[in-house]
Parts: sequence; structure tokens; C-alpha cells
Amino acid sequence: MSQDVAGFYSLSQLASCRETTKQRARVGVFPLCKKQILRLVDAGDFPSPAGRINNQLIWRKGDIHEYIETFTANHPA
Repeated sequence: MSQDVAGFYSLSQLASCRETTKQRARVGVFPLCKKQILRLVDAGDFPSPAGRINNQLIWRKGDIHEYIETFTANHPA
């Protein structure tokens, strides 16, 4: 990893969503909704959560940034 990244991401910070009548549009770290991220975790294709805080799943920022670097290296645009 090119730099040390401290802290955590919650599922809400990772996921994006489009605008509906019940919620505003939100751009997260990934262009995926919460359900898609959880499916990738269950399939083993996404880093596992580090734990829960206030009943919310959290991921280490370092794990997510490492995943992004590995993914982009293996899937060039």
C-alpha cells in the first residue's frame, strides 16, 4: 500500500445509492448499493468487515484501499 490509511468506513460510506422518494442520491466509495457490497462479502470477493459499531458494519480504510489497488491492477480500464 502506498500510504498508511487509518480509520474505518461504514457500509453507508462505502455504498452509493440513487435518489428515490424516500432517500437522496449519495455517492460512496464504490458505485455499488449496500446489498451488492454485502453479496460480494458473502461470496468472498470483497474484504470482510472488521466488526460492528453501533450495530453498523465497519471496514478498515487500509483494507479497502488495498482492495481498490489490487482490483485496479488486475482490471485495467
